[in-house]
Parts: sequence; structure tokens; C-alpha cells
Amino acid sequence: MTALVVILLIAFALRVHQLDSQSLWYDEAVTAQLVQQDLADLGRWTADDIQPPLYYLAVDRWATLAGTGEWALRFPSAMFGLVMVCLAAILARRLFGWQAGLLAALLAAIHPLWVYYSQEARMYTLLTALGMLAGYALLRVLSAGDRDGPRRYLWWAVFVISGIAMLYTHYFAAFLLAALGGFFLLSIAIWRRSDFGRLLVEGIAAAVLIALAYLPWLPNALGRFQIDTSYWQGTLKLNEALRHLAINFSTGETVLEQQATTLAWIVFAIAIACLVALVWAAIARKPQATDATAADKAAVSTGSETAPAMALAYLLMTLVLPVLAILLLAYRTPKFNPRYLMLASPGLVLLLAGGLAVPFQYGRSAKRPWRSALQATALILLAGLLVIFLYADRNWYEDPAFTKDDWRGAVGHVRSQLGQNEAVILVSGHALPAWRYYAPDVQPLRLPELEILDVNSVLDLDSALSVLNDGLSGHSGAWLVQWQEEVVDPTGVVPFLLDSVGEKTLPGQSFWGLDEVTHYLLPDQSDLSDQLAPMQEVDANFAGQVKLMGFQQPSCDPSSGESCQLNLFWQALVPLTADYKLSASLMDTEQGFTWSDLADRRLAAYEYPTFRWSPGQVVLSRLALAPEPGTPPGEYKLRIVVYDADSGRVLDVVDAAGNPQGPLIDLGPLTLESLVPGDPSLPAGLGQPVDVAPGIQLLAATAKPDPARPGSQVQVDTWWRKTDQAEQNYGLAWQWSHPGLDPDEPPSAIRPSQGFDTGQWPEGNAVHNAFHVRVPIDLLSEQDEEITLRVGLVEPGSGTFAGDTAHIPLTLLPGLHSFQVPPIDLPVSASFGRFIELLGVNLPDAAPVAGDQLAVEVIWQRLDDLDASYIAFVHLLDDAGKLVAQDDHIPLDGQRPTGDWVAGEVVADTFLLSLPESLAAGIYRLETGFYNSNEPGLPLLGEAAPVGEIGVTGRG
Repeated sequence: MTALVVILLIAFALRVHQLDSQSLWYDEAVTAQLVQQDLADLGRWTADDIQPPLYYLAVDRWATLAGTGEWALRFPSAMFGLVMVCLAAILARRLFGWQAGLLAALLAAIHPLWVYYSQEARMYTLLTALGMLAGYALLRVLSAGDRDGPRRYLWWAVFVISGIAMLYTHYFAAFLLAALGGFFLLSIAIWRRSDFGRLLVEGIAAAVLIALAYLPWLPNALGRFQIDTSYWQGTLKLNEALRHLAINFSTGETVLEQQATTLAWIVFAIAIACLVALVWAAIARKPQATDATAADKAAVSTGSETAPAMALAYLLMTLVLPVLAILLLAYRTPKFNPRYLMLASPGLVLLLAGGLAVPFQYGRSAKRPWRSALQATALILLAGLLVIFLYADRNWYEDPAFTKDDWRGAVGHVRSQLGQNEAVILVSGHALPAWRYYAPDVQPLRLPELEILDVNSVLDLDSALSVLNDGLSGHSGAWLVQWQEEVVDPTGVVPFLLDSVGEKTLPGQSFWGLDEVTHYLLPDQSDLSDQLAPMQEVDANFAGQVKLMGFQQPSCDPSSGESCQLNLFWQALVPLTADYKLSASLMDTEQGFTWSDLADRRLAAYEYPTFRWSPGQVVLSRLALAPEPGTPPGEYKLRIVVYDADSGRVLDVVDAAGNPQGPLIDLGPLTLESLVPGDPSLPAGLGQPVDVAPGIQLLAATAKPDPARPGSQVQVDTWWRKTDQAEQNYGLAWQWSHPGLDPDEPPSAIRPSQGFDTGQWPEGNAVHNAFHVRVPIDLLSEQDEEITLRVGLVEPGSGTFAGDTAHIPLTLLPGLHSFQVPPIDLPVSASFGRFIELLGVNLPDAAPVAGDQLAVEVIWQRLDDLDASYIAFVHLLDDAGKLVAQDDHIPLDGQRPTGDWVAGEVVADTFLLSLPESLAAGIYRLETGFYNSNEPGLPLLGEAAPVGEIGVTGRG
């Protein structure tokens, strides 16, 4: 008894220690708000919420005596938590004996989950205590004898009252009651068969009484579950839910997930060992042989008042069944949080206590070495549990990483600096109870204006601007306080509008659990929309699903250290079911080099996938422009591709008639006003920097593709650094080195990328440059060779390098060039721009049949330099000009890009057009040409050329 009193004192101390040291967070502030309302308003609120009213009524009665301070509001939870410790002791005593009772009390006193929620002004300790009381009452009912009717009825009354109280405390209490009901039926069917009929009638009567008492509230429960929008729709991630549940039951809320996962596995392993011990004990407690000594019989006496198998059934059913039921309920409608399952956690505490007590209860039936080993093992496992639990408790009291949302600090900061003519903007609006608790005299502007979180009430530009226009009229400043903005303002509409029309005057102040609290000076103007920068219209329709309406680019000076960003404006054209993402790359407007892959993400925000968009709603997307360090200043464009995240299907941009124009859209021009500072991630290869000119080093250089063919283009990327303030302008230069080339050929030079001359380079910062060179066509060979590209700097007008050069080796493949014109059945003369001439085509002798493939060989010859790689196509058209079959590809299945063709080269390529089986017999037209798939709108190289007609035979 003394030990139990000491444990209870420890439990009480842990539950009241620093009880008011932290701010109330939102859920606790709701409790504070409700206990200050009259009973009618309290009932209305809870009918619209996801928790019934009993806990709030209890705290309301307490608050009339103790007030609504933070300590007073949390004290009832601490007391319910202390009751849980007592109930754990008496439950374990009844199930497994007095040793298990003491162990259960000890584990319950310091269990981090129970300590944490004993210091929160919410209903979870009351709910769990009521569940434990109901379970204990049911065990007492089942242990009562035939002649002990009055006592049995008393415990039935306790069960009914606690069951009703559970249901009026939390909706998920129904699952624990169902588990207790299942345990009761199993018990009377197996262990109380002689009383089956009588106990069954009593059990049904108890269930009817609970149901009748709950009937007035049942419509609220059913209706709330159907319409509750405080959770996103979707499918519950079962593995993630189980992981969080295991962590919750093992270390509570106060260990970081990666570490908590490891500790949860340890607790799980101990629980399995305890389960094995209890199963062994259940077998060991079978009736002994007739020749067993009195000492043996005494050794197996544990003091428990429940059959071992029944105790195990109680443990497993109350632990496992509520978990399975809640996970099943939440699987398609994921209204789930691990704390909702705290009502099942006593099963784990009882399992651990019962299993660890076994070696001390049954030890005398084993030989001494085994007895000592088993008891030592149990002590080691107990010590491990105590260390884990106490570590999590220490984190709760001492580690600031587990601080509750600091509304107290945030509200105090704003109130201390709030001007007379300034407004407070609260995002999310349903956080009003937390604001009102600490600042009841300051009415904030709420966005959106909700009492309870609704994940479908997402702010859009028009509604937010309307509210801000009305609410901020006549105000000289505003304080923005954000909480759960990732749900109601996932795209940052409110900060975007305030950034656009106002001026931040102070650095944002951070408070735990809240976004930065930011102050803005506002313009003296009635309509904020007049201050918004105009949107550059784009009107790009992606496959009839989403439309990019336009964009804004604020001034972007990377050297200032501020984040540069692009504001995109999207619109859903139809109800969407897919999760669309965008890929965005930064390219220069001169040569089309890709300088940075900026994004691969959802169109708007991670928390706001396209399947949650409403058709017609304008959706803001704030895309960070973070070019890689070393990117020079100048004009760029942003290339965007939209694709389905699940299937990987890329969406084509379509014109007004719905015809695909390729997947690309370019936004721009976008101006970088300065060099992007920082140290880039350099490729390996050069080893040490090369001194290419006085005061300038070449840090790294690459060339691709490698290997390359004679006549093909190679992209060269170089990274440079100026080591002093010399203002000399140099040209970037290269020179091929190969035994077959003239070594006296002077190096070729160009200006640095974007015209960012070396004299403008800042000292010490890396500068990235890119350019194209062509492998000499003269180097035709029949086997792989090596060729070297020298890279350096030259002075203007000079024919020699200004210093050392970097040497980039490349493998030179045998050339595939042909200058011989093959036989042509159908000569055709057509030119594509001034670059390529169509010499003719070869068609099959027999008319193709619908459903078969039509093979068309096309022969071209290059006329002039062509740097870009174009897609070649052959299309089959009907009388109306509708496309019925096609084959589009890079020539020779990608082996001969047009940019690698040399003057006079002849290229013959075969196209295979799959004819639809439903294609009607008749005469169809063929056309061929080239388009640039690397540019938006698939621009043609010249015009498509008609190459003749062909008859098709119908199928059958």
C-alpha cells in the first residue's frame, strides 16, 4: 500500500508540474471559450463539432469555482490522469495479481502519453479513465457469483453510467464499448456458460439502457460524421497511421519521429515478450497434478481474480479491436489522429505490467538458475521501459521542440505594438478562440470567417481581396497572424496581397507553432486592387483541364539576398480528379540553354493539389526563382510542362480548336538584375583551377554529349572566377586538338553568356557560361578516337589564348554521314526554310490495308547550317484535312538529329504509320515536314510539304 501511495504522489507531481508554463493552443482555447458560454451555446457548438459536450460541462462546473486561467483549465485533466493511474493498478491487480498492479501503477504514472494529455485542457484523460472504469465494472460483473445479485447490479450500474459518459465525451468511445461487449459475450460463452442466459439478458439490458440514454444525441453524431470537413478526403495511409500510433503509445508526443520509431520498436519487442510470458503463465496455471505439494500450489498463486485466459482476452480485445475499428472507419474518410486511440492504450500498459510480473509470480515453479535469469530479464526490460518513458517526459518539460503553439507570445507581441489605427488579420479565422483568450478586447479580421475548420474553405484571390478591402479601409497598418494557413490559405493569397499593396516595416517575429507575425504599413487608398501589379496574360490551355491565365514577376535582384519569385495564376476548367504537377526550368532567351531546373512540384502548393480545386476559381501559385549560383544577369524565360503525377502523362497545350500545340509554354522575359551569388556545385574533371588569364581562373568545364560524332553539336559549360578587380574584357575561346587538325588554327572566341563581360564579373564569385561548338566534320574515321577541346580566354583581336587552357577530352565516334542520293521512286522538290531540301519519297508498291502499317521512306539533303534539333514527321490526311495516321520522330530513331547534319549530307529515313482498322477505303494525302518540339507551339521549319496521294484498302 505504501508503494502505491508513493507512486500516486509521483504521478500527481508529474501532472501538476509546470502545468501553466505553456500557452494554451487552439484546442485548449476552444475549451476555454466553451466553458465561458451559457449551456445553450455550449450545446450548439458541440453539436456542430466532433466532440460531445460532457467534458466541457465538467470543466464548466469546475471553472465556476477555479476560474479560467491556464492552470485551472488543465487541472481537471491532471486529476482524470491521476484516476487513470489508480484504475490501472486495480485493473492489473484483478487481471494478473498484486505485483502486476504495482507495476501498472508505476508505468501509468510516468507513461509519456498519459502525462502529456494530463496537462492538456482536453477530454482524452476523462475518456480513457471512463473506459478503464467501464472495463473494471464489467470484470466485477463477470466475477460476481449467483448469490451476489445486489453487488452485480451495482457494477452493472457503474458500467452503464460510465458507458453513457464515454459516449457523451467522445464519439470513438463506441468502439471501446463494442470491444467490451465482444469480450463480455466471449466470456459468458466460454467461462460462465452456466450463467449464460441470465448474464446475456443483463448485458442486453445494459446495452439498451446505454443506447436509450445516447439516443437524443445520436442524430448529432451521425450527421456530424457525414458532413465533417475538418479533415481532407482521401484514403488513409495505413502504414503511416500505424507508425504514428505505435509512436504515440510508446513515447507519446515528445520524441522526434526518427528517434521515436526506434524506441517504439523496442517497446513493441518488450510487449511481445510480455505477451509470450502471459501465454506461458496461462498454461502454467492449469490445475496441478494430485501429488503437487502445498508449496508448489502456493507458488503459482498470483492473487489475481480473473482466469488467465479471460485476462488475456480482455487485454487483446480492448487493445486491438478499437484500433482496428477506428482505422477501418478512417480508411476511406481519414478523420484520424493517434490521440483518438488513447482510449485503447490501457491495454498496452496492462500487457506490459502483467508480462513483467510473471517471473516474480511463477518463479518458484522453475529451477533456481532459470528463476533468477527470468527475474533479471524482467528487471532489465522494466528498466528499459522506465528509461524510454522518463526520456520522453524529460523532453516534455525541458525540450523547446515540443512546445505547444505559442499563442500567448504571439498575441502579447502584437498587443504590445498595435497602433490605434491598425488592424489584426487572423489566418485561419477559426483560430479566434485562441486569439480571444489572450486578447478579448481586440477583434481581428478573420480569413476565412469560420467557427470550425473546413478544409474546403480555401481562400482565393477575389474573396480575400474583397474582405481585405472592406476590413482594412481607413487603417494605416495591419498585423498578419497566421496559423494552419497551409489548410485555408495554402497558396499564400493573403501575404501575396499584403506584399503587393503594403510595406513590411519590421522583420517577421516567429512564435512556436505559428507562422511569422508580420507588420505592414498600408497605402492611404480605399481600393487595394488599384495597388496590384498587372498580370501578364498567357491564356495557355493544358488539354482542356487547367489554364495558365498569366503571371507576374517582381523585380529580381539576387545579390540583395531576397528571394525572387514568380506569381502564376491558374484556373481549373473542369472538375479535376488528377494530381497535376509542373516542371519548370530557367532558360536564356538567346541560345535556349537550360540554366536551372527550378521546380518539380504541384501546380499551386503541396497542400492544395489540383483535385481539390473548384472549376473557375483563380488559384495563385508562388514559384520561387532560385537560379543556380553563378547564373549571369540578363533576360531569361521560364519553361513550364504540366503532367499527371500518377500516370506521368504530359499535358499538351491546345489551341482554341482543341488541336495540340506541344507540351511547352514559355513565360518571359524574366530579368535577373545581377549575378546569382554563392558557390555552385561544380562537376569533377579539372582537378585544380586553371589560370586562364591574369586574375581569372577556370574552375570547371564539361562538354556533352560525350561521345560525339563529326559534325555534331557539343554544349560546353564552364565556371569561372575572378581573383582581382581587373576590368579587362576577354572573350571565351575554344580550340579543337586532334592529329587530323591544323595545330596553328587560331582559337575561336565569343562573348560570355548574356553579354556579361569579364570586366563586369565581381571578384570572388563563380560565373557560369555556356556555349555550343561543332565537332569538325573533317574528322571522319571508322573507329572510336579521342579528341580534345581546349577552353580558355582571349583578348579582343588576339589570336592566342591569354593564359593556360583547360583540356576536355571527348570520344569521337565514327561518322554516319552520307552524300550519296539513293534511288527515289517519287521525286519531290520542296525546301524547309533555307536549311533542308526534300528530294523525294519511296512508297510501297501495293495499296496498304486499314489496320496495317504504311511504310514511307523520305530522303532529305541539308542545304545550310541548322543548329536546332527538329522532329521530322509524315502525316496521312483525309479529304477534310483531318489527321488519320502519323509518325513523328527524330531522324533515324534519334541517331541523326538535324543539328548534326552537315552541308550536302543526304539522310534517308523510314516512317511507319499505323492505319486505324476503322479507316475507310479511299484516297488519302501524305505530307511531311519538321517542327521544333523544344519550343512552345511546335513551330514548323518552313511549311509542311505535300508528297502525293495513296490509296488505302478497307479491312474486309
